[in-house]
Order: sequence, then C-alpha cells, then structure tokens
Amino acid sequence: MTDTDNQDDAQASGPVGALVRFDGLIGRVEQALVAFFLALLIGIGAYQAVIGIILGNKPAWADEYLRFMVFFVAMSGAALAAQQKKLIAMDIVSRLAPPRARLVIKIATALFSIAVCAWLALAANELRANALSNEAGEGFITQYDAMFALPLALWLIVFHLVVSIAVMGQHLVRGTLPVEEAPSGH
Repeated sequence: MTDTDNQDDAQASGPVGALVRFDGLIGRVEQALVAFFLALLIGIGAYQAVIGIILGNKPAWADEYLRFMVFFVAMSGAALAAQQKKLIAMDIVSRLAPPRARLVIKIATALFSIAVCAWLALAANELRANALSNEAGEGFITQYDAMFALPLALWLIVFHLVVSIAVMGQHLVRGTLPVEEAPSGH
C-alpha cells in the first residue's frame, strides 16, 4: 500500500475502520502466500532442472506442480493487487470529472467488478465440481484442490472491493475526499 492509501484508510472509523483493519490483515496473509508460492515455484523449478541434468529425465509430477504454483501465484497476486488498490483501471473518463463525481464513478466500477467477480467465482465453482467428477485423485495436490484458488481469489477480490466501496462511501457521507482525490496544491 502507498502512504496515501494508509493515510486514507486511517481516516476510516467505526465498522468501516474495523473492515479496513481486517482487510490489512488479509493483505498481509496474501503477501505471505505470494512469497510462499513463488518460493515453491522457484524450488520445484530448480529441482526439476537439476534432476533433469543429473538423471537425464524430469520427474513427471514436477510439471503439474509448476503449473499449479504459477496459478497460485497469479491468483494470490490478483487478490493482493485488489487489496492494495493496484488493479488495472481505465480511468480517463473519471479524470475529467470533479473529485466527488470520481468517487461515485469508482464506486460504480467497483460494483460492476464485484458482479463480474461473483459471476466468475460461481462459474469457477462449477468448473471445480466438474474437475472432481473427472479426476482420479493422484498426487499431493489434485486438480480439484488447485482449482480452489480461483473462486477463493475472486471472493477475496470481492471483499477488498467491498472494503474500498465502504471507505469511499464513508467519504461521500462525511463530505470529505480521499487523500488521492484531494487537491495537492501542485
């Protein structure tokens, strides 16, 4: 998170402040997960490379685990990006609007993003159920288990967006502007 995000979130109070603090805790867990999955990805890749050089063949399980680790890094990274307000934004239209209207536009786009994420999460749950019925269940991490990362990350993104909406809504109700929307004097 940037300093302005921390200053802005520090202004949140009451239930919104509690949500912001819980969101921060989840963000720290997501950071740890990204680091853990990235370390596993590097470790398994290095192991596969070394064993391939020494023995002349790669273990069959390593390719699938590498694929899972890439997927886990991507999904936990996406949730972390939402928590840190670093999602890609096409905000050229909102930049032309006055600051309070920008808040309303950001809330509207966050609501749209929530709807899309919820729809995708429900579809991912169906996909996961299909994977369970088609799977033999081999390996430490099955495809069914790995596919849990997708709906989990999507619901985490929804939660992070809800927290952002709550903070922006609190600003609208108070008649204040978030730090990044306030005039800087430059």
